[in-house]
Amino acid sequence: MLLLSGGVGLTPMVAMLHRLAETDREVHFLHACENGRVHARREEVLARVSDKIQARFIYRNPTDADRRANLFDAEGVIEKAFLRNHVPIGDYEAYVCGPTPFMAAIYQLLRELGVAEDRIAYEYFGKATSLKTSRADTAPHIVASGATAAIRSLAYITNPDAWAAEETAEADSAPVASGNAQVEFRASGATVAWDAAQGSLLQLAENAGLEPAFTCRAGICNVCKCRLISGEVEYVEEPQEMPQAGEVLICCSRPKGAVVLDL
Repeated sequence: MLLLSGGVGLTPMVAMLHRLAETDREVHFLHACENGRVHARREEVLARVSDKIQARFIYRNPTDADRRANLFDAEGVIEKAFLRNHVPIGDYEAYVCGPTPFMAAIYQLLRELGVAEDRIAYEYFGKATSLKTSRADTAPHIVASGATAAIRSLAYITNPDAWAAEETAEADSAPVASGNAQVEFRASGATVAWDAAQGSLLQLAENAGLEPAFTCRAGICNVCKCRLISGEVEYVEEPQEMPQAGEVLICCSRPKGAVVLDL
């Protein structure tokens, strides 16, 4: 059995892992998240590792502390080569849970690796749709070097071949691709230039040394909500419930120019 989770999609997978530990099933538990600071229930999962159960962790943006402690098995995202190297070929049932773009990309990878559609189960946090119909929009088929700003901002890409795409004129003209936009975190007294490689205002704040509250990173829990003092943002992933006027969910938004946040 394959258990693949992203972010808070970990929660149901851990429950399944505990039950599977009571069986003779071969289990491969793979979890992807930002880094060790937001990796929940790590020790709980590792306590279940055995001859039959393997667990591997993938950090998209590991910290220096993560590297020193050797907390992760791969850096970046779950991609085809990683699955081929660490998950032996077998007749698997696969269970997937996480943000929708993550699930759609993983669904496509599993299908490319020969896992039958009827052996892939997934669960949405919010409004359900079909991964079969949405997968084509989420995993571009275009080597993980020389990434352009427009591509780097797509944190959920699981195919490293997508990273070599050249910047297009359309991408160059997009407001959010500009490095000139300033983001002011007024309560913290910090002003930083927007970098599309950060993916979201939350990640930009973290990399600026701030510690904003958050839980899901997918526009579901509203923990990251803060007041938008001025400017305009756009959502890279549609929140389950849009915030009220004058408020913004920083975990899944990016600026469309200069913005000032009450953070």
